Amino acid sequence: MPSLLKRFTLVLNRPAWVLSAAMACAAPAWADFIAVGHPNYTSAAVGHLFIFGASGATGTVTSKDGVFNQTFTVDASGVAEVTVPSSQFLDPSNTVLGKALLVQSASPISGYFLNREIYTTDMSYLLDLPALGTEYRVMGWENSVAGSLQMSLTATQDGTTATITPANDLSSGQLAGVPFTVSLNAGESVIYNAPTGNDLTGSRITANKPLAVFSGSGCANVPVGVFACDHLFTQLPPVNRWSRNYVVPETANTGAAGNLVRILAATNGTQVTVNGTVVATLNAGEFHQIDTAHDLHITANNPVLVGQFLKGVGATGFGDPAFTFIGGMDQTLSSYAFTAPTSLSPYDENFLNLAVPTTALASLQLNGVAVDTSAFTPVGTSGYSAGRVAIATGPGRIQASAPFLATIAGFTSADSYLTIIGTSYSSGASNPDPVAPMPVPVGGVLPGLAMALGVLGVAGWRRRQAQA
Repeated sequence: MPSLLKRFTLVLNRPAWVLSAAMACAAPAWADFIAVGHPNYTSAAVGHLFIFGASGATGTVTSKDGVFNQTFTVDASGVAEVTVPSSQFLDPSNTVLGKALLVQSASPISGYFLNREIYTTDMSYLLDLPALGTEYRVMGWENSVAGSLQMSLTATQDGTTATITPANDLSSGQLAGVPFTVSLNAGESVIYNAPTGNDLTGSRITANKPLAVFSGSGCANVPVGVFACDHLFTQLPPVNRWSRNYVVPETANTGAAGNLVRILAATNGTQVTVNGTVVATLNAGEFHQIDTAHDLHITANNPVLVGQFLKGVGATGFGDPAFTFIGGMDQTLSSYAFTAPTSLSPYDENFLNLAVPTTALASLQLNGVAVDTSAFTPVGTSGYSAGRVAIATGPGRIQASAPFLATIAGFTSADSYLTIIGTSYSSGASNPDPVAPMPVPVGGVLPGLAMALGVLGVAGWRRRQAQA
């Protein structure tokens, strides 16, 4: 049992909000997280759960329905790979399912979930349970050539009631702008689909207890009409984890096409500035889209969510669409553990996309070796410089003398993935950095309370698994 649970007596038959002050402020000594798969182009897709941390770290991967129950051990290279069949993905829609995977360890770990089918793949970093919240706005995409536009929610505690207000009509009949509710217990999920054209961006999800929320598309063209389609998939942060300040480094292999970037508001009257120019004033649930995005400095007077998309091979010549949210510059770390997909699912090329304080460029190291940053370029007046660093398959560590932003992307013929590799509020196997401030809460629950609620949910889930 994790050390945090040893330190406190949890009265599990009492309401979850009955917490000691010490527990509400304590930092977890491990990083449990939830993984789900969304339906890909066909059922031939396979999920690859990459778990990384210190060699010898052990744990379990279990589902509430009891179908999936595996142990793992991080090998000498620093990574464990667990294969997940598509039968464990969230399907059918509009149905309460017990297919979500809870990954548990007594050691600090991080995880990615890679949903891979030939020519249609994406991967998401998995947020630590304490990072989850009770209010979300969905960031998604408008197109799905095969399958549907997708958003899912998974409960961490029994007695969870979620209210969903979709931005567009859902395939299951729920109407745009009309709230509806769903009741879930710990480990239960629901996925909602929408037909192509019914963009779910801006949909609002609230709950009385923390949720894990994921978004994407079965197989999307980005931009619409550009060959070829690819699976889109990312876990989303709650609104209280959004930021007002972002530097978004362009990814590798974009050429003149650049990336596509969306900026989503949760508050009316949100003014958005990009590279020094005011580009939009948004109300809650509205977004601004940048069709040709290179290195960007984005600021706003209220917290916003930023999503970055890779474009199709028809635009870039290599790779295909992929999607991730971007962390804010007040949520960065000075050292990140990561892994590029290994073993059963390697990629031809893998890169870290970085935004590093210009004054700290000389300190940047990859696996203890200085990085050549001569090709990095300043991003406007942000104080950061952006660049891309090629990396090998497998685990590694990137670090500098000051906190910086990092994402990871992989490319092969007409196929790609893109995701973050950690944040200060979800550091996993990357040690928390005391010099990177936590975000100011915006709605939802306070970070300490969210952590404590997540701990109680994990304890309850573990107890039920033991009793099963």
